[in-house]
Amino acid sequence: MEKNLSPVIALIILSVLPSLATANLTEHELSLAISALRSRGYKLFPHAITDSDLRLRLLTSRNSTFTFFSPPDSLLDSLDLSFTATLYDCSLLCHVSPSKLTASQLQNLDYLNTLLPHRRLLIGNTTVSTNGADFDSVTVNGVRLSVPDLFIGSSIAVHGLDGVLVAEVESEDEEEHYGELGFVSPEIWPVDEYVAPSESSATETRVPSSNNRRIGVHGDDVDDKVSHGQFSKFNHLFGL
Repeated sequence: MEKNLSPVIALIILSVLPSLATANLTEHELSLAISALRSRGYKLFPHAITDSDLRLRLLTSRNSTFTFFSPPDSLLDSLDLSFTATLYDCSLLCHVSPSKLTASQLQNLDYLNTLLPHRRLLIGNTTVSTNGADFDSVTVNGVRLSVPDLFIGSSIAVHGLDGVLVAEVESEDEEEHYGELGFVSPEIWPVDEYVAPSESSATETRVPSSNNRRIGVHGDDVDDKVSHGQFSKFNHLFGL
């Protein structure tokens, strides 16, 4: 009997090994990503990560990979001065996705989850002309990736943005709700609870899928009824 059970036990052990091998983000790699940002002139976004509880959330999250979208210092500083602490924190969460994605991988997506519950980013493609040459570029809610693949590690991808993403709330009650939120993994958010974006946050440069279906980060098809997070360009919102 024991000999017959051995192969079964071995199969069970092999089946759980992949989950056991999935490690959390290490502090070493997070430090490398932050150092890479600072070396490219991004000072405030890495400071915001280390100076808030976001750092601890990243290191203790059930998600093991992340993508950072770093805004310019000038716009993040203006955001800090113009918004309440809750809205600033919510906007900060909008700049982090619970999946590691390079610039080329982003080009194949139409939306992207963020660390802010029930909010998604619209991913688009545009063409940028530099010195007479045209280059393909990715946009995140209409904001262009100015420094794609700034840092690519085993668990983190970092991209520099040409603007800043702003979390919008409909009422003071919603803002208070977000202020009371703990860290929730996007893996457990129901798809039908995502909040639809306002018309002002739609991006003109976005290129829809040819089959009119949106492609999720895990390759799942989601029809056009799926809504996305409300965001807008900060420079448009404040006339900068």
